[in-house]
Amino acid sequence: MTGKMTLLATGTTRSPTFSPDGKIVVFWRHPRDDGYAPSSLFAEAIGNPATSGPVGAASSTAGAPLNTAWSAPAWAPKTSGGGYRLAFLSQRPNASMKSLYTATFIPGNAGGGTLTSFKRVHDAADLETPTWSPDGKNIAFQQGKQLCIVSATGAGPPQCPRVQELAPNAAPVWSSF
Repeated sequence: MTGKMTLLATGTTRSPTFSPDGKIVVFWRHPRDDGYAPSSLFAEAIGNPATSGPVGAASSTAGAPLNTAWSAPAWAPKTSGGGYRLAFLSQRPNASMKSLYTATFIPGNAGGGTLTSFKRVHDAADLETPTWSPDGKNIAFQQGKQLCIVSATGAGPPQCPRVQELAPNAAPVWSSF
């Protein structure tokens, strides 16, 4: 760190998160904040100069959550194949149900990027703050006032151990021992 601050985006940005290699930051904006609808994920390539753009689904991608707002991005740990994986939430306008998805992220040449290989992992009305496990096999998230864990493949129902109630938008954090 040089102590120098660089403006990466203007407007109201939410949940900025760096890729495991520190080369990209993904964040989300509510459609009413920036006029981009329905996709509200953005990627910023860290460089000189930094460049940003919207994140969208590849046009031929089956299973992509289209015409929905995307939010709460979370990077998976770097894979041995060198690819990027994201978890994010998707919600249709005026709907109470949210869906937790995983997808492969392909960075754009000048910021932004494309998502492919979508997998819907879980649906519930009150999903928040997905976070990948250090090994990339599971995703923790808040559902209502509960902490839940689900397989990143969507195999099986989520496990929601009985713990003290969580505050709204409490982001789970993994630790490896």
